[in-house]
Amino acid sequence: MSFHFKKLRIKDWLAYGGTTEIEFSDFTGGQNIVTIHGRNGYGKTSLLRALEFLFHDQLSRDEYFEHWHDDAQEEGEGTMEVALEFTYKDQLFKLIREVEFKPWSGGTTAATDSLTLINGETGEPEDQAQEKIDLMIPEKSKQFVFFDGAEITRYAQKQHEEGVREAIERVLGIPAIRNLGHDLDNLIEDLEDKQADIGLLQDESQELVQEIDELKNELHSYEEQKTNKEEKLSGIRESAAEVEKETAELAAVDSKQKELDGKRKRLRDKEERYNELTQQIEELLEQAPLLMLEEPLAQIVQQGQAQRSNGSSGSSRYGSYRQQKKLIESLLDEDVCVCGSPIDGNAEEHLQQEVERLSELIERTKDSSSDRMFTFNELSSLSATLERIRGMDVDGEELMDRRAAVRDRIEEIETDIHRLERELEGHEDTNVRENMRLQRQLANQASDLESDIEGLEENIKRVSDQIQEKQRRLDHVTSQTAEGSRVTNTLQTARGLNGAVNEFVDRLVSEKHEAIQATATDVFNGITNKPEEYAGINVKDDYTLEVYRHDGTTVENEKLSAGEKEVLAYSFITALNLSSPNPAPFVMDTPFGHLDSKHRDRLLQSLHQLDVQVFLLATDRDLPPAERERLQNHIADEFVIRRDQDAARSYIEAR
Repeated sequence: MSFHFKKLRIKDWLAYGGTTEIEFSDFTGGQNIVTIHGRNGYGKTSLLRALEFLFHDQLSRDEYFEHWHDDAQEEGEGTMEVALEFTYKDQLFKLIREVEFKPWSGGTTAATDSLTLINGETGEPEDQAQEKIDLMIPEKSKQFVFFDGAEITRYAQKQHEEGVREAIERVLGIPAIRNLGHDLDNLIEDLEDKQADIGLLQDESQELVQEIDELKNELHSYEEQKTNKEEKLSGIRESAAEVEKETAELAAVDSKQKELDGKRKRLRDKEERYNELTQQIEELLEQAPLLMLEEPLAQIVQQGQAQRSNGSSGSSRYGSYRQQKKLIESLLDEDVCVCGSPIDGNAEEHLQQEVERLSELIERTKDSSSDRMFTFNELSSLSATLERIRGMDVDGEELMDRRAAVRDRIEEIETDIHRLERELEGHEDTNVRENMRLQRQLANQASDLESDIEGLEENIKRVSDQIQEKQRRLDHVTSQTAEGSRVTNTLQTARGLNGAVNEFVDRLVSEKHEAIQATATDVFNGITNKPEEYAGINVKDDYTLEVYRHDGTTVENEKLSAGEKEVLAYSFITALNLSSPNPAPFVMDTPFGHLDSKHRDRLLQSLHQLDVQVFLLATDRDLPPAERERLQNHIADEFVIRRDQDAARSYIEAR
């Protein structure tokens, strides 16, 4: 462990009034975890901000006063300080950043900041302190050292801010080798200038130098054109990817819109059917009293027909009318008919009219008791009524069941419509065809640029070959003198080394990238709770991240949950840590706020795999006793943040 925090001192910084100092154990026996517990508001995040301030001060003058402890501010002068003793590449350093506050004219206070990096062996301050610190923890990659779980969205960005890629490669140790290549480029340029000076003494050499210069200018022009076209091609490809994504989204929206339109049409059809069934049920209820008369009316018709067939007087019409009237009056006394349906106003009115008609008939026939029960016409009318009643072949219960089924289907369709309307909310009318046209246009532009780049590469190779041929001839001519021979031999050696360095850098970048991607995928797959869906992590050339599924499709980072983003970021940080020759300690604030219990448990169990100190700034809820117990074998130090509420200051003590 070449990069190790040994002692941290904080003075009058945010929640920490006075001086707070904590020492950390050496890394032994796999114990690399330091836990610092504290309630919310006690100063956990203040520690993270102190380390960020120490290595990369980004505070303004006004923010200095905001971070100065209140008690110290009341005194009007003093020093706010963060200091750290640490080892880097097995060498001891002490880094001190302080802000001195002094009274100024007009009752104001001036703030002056300073940074000191002391060599632990010599006890002397180092020159260019900030530049050396940036080599240890590049500012653009500090988020991968000081991890803020409260700002998890920044770890799954689609695009890093400028400089992050270079910072990550610095952590991986790549720039040191690249610098060797730059030094060789400068050496080659100097030697070629000397060679040109020597060659100017000879006519052939002078012509070769001039031809080489012209070819280099031509080569430079081709390379610039290629770079420009590659940048355009990259932009077009990004645009094409965006359009493709948008087209897929629009197609999905269009499909949902069509589904919504179909659902609305089916809803209208079902509502019409529901209304039809309701009308049939209402008609059936209106006809219910007639249906009740079927049996007694059948008896009356049967008696009438028997009377006429036998030629006997039988019962008189007077008695029959009285019997009918009595039956109908009994119906009027009931609230519900024999069919189980209520007698509504229409039915009651109809029955009342029938009672009045029968009363008149009774009055007319009371002195004609010997008359036949019905005349032929009356009997025919009753028979026709009976046939009409018998023709009403309608099952009321079946109608009610069918209407209920339609109602259920209407509710299902309405639920689907509400869901689709929510999903389509905010989407404007889509035009998939226009996007597909734009896709074809971008594809044609990309194809043209690829052809242009291919042609430029052929020209670059042709001109490079010509330069090499003429350079070899110039080497031969200028090597005829002692000085020319020395310069030429050195130049040839430098060119060979430069080619080897460039090839090595390319291979190193590729190997580091592949190693980071493989390690990040292993860590991610060991923590994610969706192993059946997610297959791994793709680390792009600029070190932005994306999760891909088993079918090869990628997941939009915006669609990942906060917990999944944290697992994604942690997987990459772990891979970066394991790939760096001098990895920095890893400080995690609010580390598990977005994680469920399974994610948290798996992540905790992976912390000891990091070959660095891991600082967990956590509440007891973030790291309950049961989980802390499982980490016990890997914990080097435990600290607790206490709070003196009366003095309004926090302090740290060992647990």
